[in-house]
Amino acid sequence: MLVRTGPMCGAPIDAPVLAALLDCDGVLVDSESLSATVLTAMLAEQGVGFGAGEALELLRGRQVATWVAELFGVLPLTGSPDAFVPDYRARVSAAYRRRLRAEPHAQELLDGMGVPYSIVSNAPGWKVTEGLHCAGLDAGSACQYVSAYDLRSWKPEPTVYLQAAAGLGVPAGRCIAVEDSDAGIRAAHAAGMAVLHYARDEAVLTHPMALARSRSHLQTRLLIANLATQGAAV
Repeated sequence: MLVRTGPMCGAPIDAPVLAALLDCDGVLVDSESLSATVLTAMLAEQGVGFGAGEALELLRGRQVATWVAELFGVLPLTGSPDAFVPDYRARVSAAYRRRLRAEPHAQELLDGMGVPYSIVSNAPGWKVTEGLHCAGLDAGSACQYVSAYDLRSWKPEPTVYLQAAAGLGVPAGRCIAVEDSDAGIRAAHAAGMAVLHYARDEAVLTHPMALARSRSHLQTRLLIANLATQGAAV
């Protein structure tokens, strides 16, 4: 029986799921808090105080160019967004090589996936590959990596999820997405998929569009296994 860890507010699944679609940043690798630390340091260099929590909310699950443009629109920053983005990416890559870690039990989740799965990200494909490598994760069993940059359509638009489902040959309504961000959950929901909201932080509220909440990838694995055998209408 499906173990529900949050309100059953997402679209129900009346039949077993046939595939899982996993976000990368914040779901498989603990990259977003690291990226927020890089951002706050860059802003501090310009005399702008910005809390790590505020930075995390700004960038989580979003296209870099979008939130950088927002910063330049409201803060007295020198330079330009076009210069800021590559500097930020270079610093994040350096931080990845030094300190990036996998989310707890992420490899167990990947190794124990009982259905075909793909990785679906708002990040460029090279960044997904770099992140998995730096975190020591082996996602060789993934059927595909789908990047918003290749499609020129970023979450919360549903394009990446629709493309991922099509690439697997599975109807969107028979897929389960695992997401940590509002943008990602909205994208998968708009694609007609049910979503598991992954968030380790007890203070984070279960997203109202999520089917259920997972605080551990041991739990994520169990939830997907139950959905793959029984669906949610049990």
